[in-house]
Amino acid sequence: MKKTTFWVLSFTWGLPMTVIGLAAMLILSAAGKRRERWGYCYHYVVGKGWGGVSLGFVIITSESPSTHTKNHEHGHALQNCKYGLAMPFIVCIPSFLRYWYREFRQRIGKPCTTAYDSIWFEGEATALGDAFMKDYNEVQK
Repeated sequence: MKKTTFWVLSFTWGLPMTVIGLAAMLILSAAGKRRERWGYCYHYVVGKGWGGVSLGFVIITSESPSTHTKNHEHGHALQNCKYGLAMPFIVCIPSFLRYWYREFRQRIGKPCTTAYDSIWFEGEATALGDAFMKDYNEVQK
């Protein structure tokens, strides 16, 4: 996806999640959190040991995230461009509920038997993010 297309779709079709991301960006910046670029997105680090979240073009992860996690969250930003107004309902809310369900199971000693990416929206986010970052990094060379 071209940079212009990403930004136009983020601020039109994907506006609901983009507005939430902008609010998070303002709060995190006001709190003195530094941001870095990851692909087309802005990445913030908050806390330890919890994974990550994508809010439009804003990615928030815990300390020392893996490349996989950052690519996955960037994939959710690309999904925001793809699914737009439906994104909160078909990806974000289900992803949030699934993450915390899996966390709860782990905490009570019942580990999950399926891979995190086994559900379509998580697998698609990883595939989109990995493919995008591969192309993005090749262009940057």
